Amino acid sequence: MNFERIYPQKSKILKIFALYALVLLLLIYGIFSSRFGWAYQGEEMLVSCIVQDVACIVVWIVLCVISYFILTKQNYYVILKEGIIHHKWTKEVRYEFKDILYIDEEYTEKHSTLLFYTSKGHAIYLVLDKEEKILKAVQNKSRNLISKQEYHNRFPNVSM
Repeated sequence: MNFERIYPQKSKILKIFALYALVLLLLIYGIFSSRFGWAYQGEEMLVSCIVQDVACIVVWIVLCVISYFILTKQNYYVILKEGIIHHKWTKEVRYEFKDILYIDEEYTEKHSTLLFYTSKGHAIYLVLDKEEKILKAVQNKSRNLISKQEYHNRFPNVSM
């Protein structure tokens, strides 16, 4: 069977990815750079230190572009009759519609990220696609939906 792949909004993925990219820059630059040594070196070491710093930045840019490309191509959803499959890199996570008890529509609308709670008391966050197909599918196919108060009564330890 051939199913439609639904990709999350790339702008939301980029916002999440920015933190990863910053940590990666600090890691690469902290380990391999001259740490702005060229500012304190004599003429003979100046070119070597600048080349080392530029090489670190180029490696960082290349790693970020490759990682972002892989992230956007290997992160998608497939809507099935009984649930949603979320492909993350090489891993698949399945969310059954029958297990979804509460959809936080206020949070979902505000953050463009679907937030729903399962029958096991887990909060699940899924970045929405542009047409919000995931949200519509969850709203239409989840048959066991209850109110926020009912969910809170069932799972008092879950913070909402």
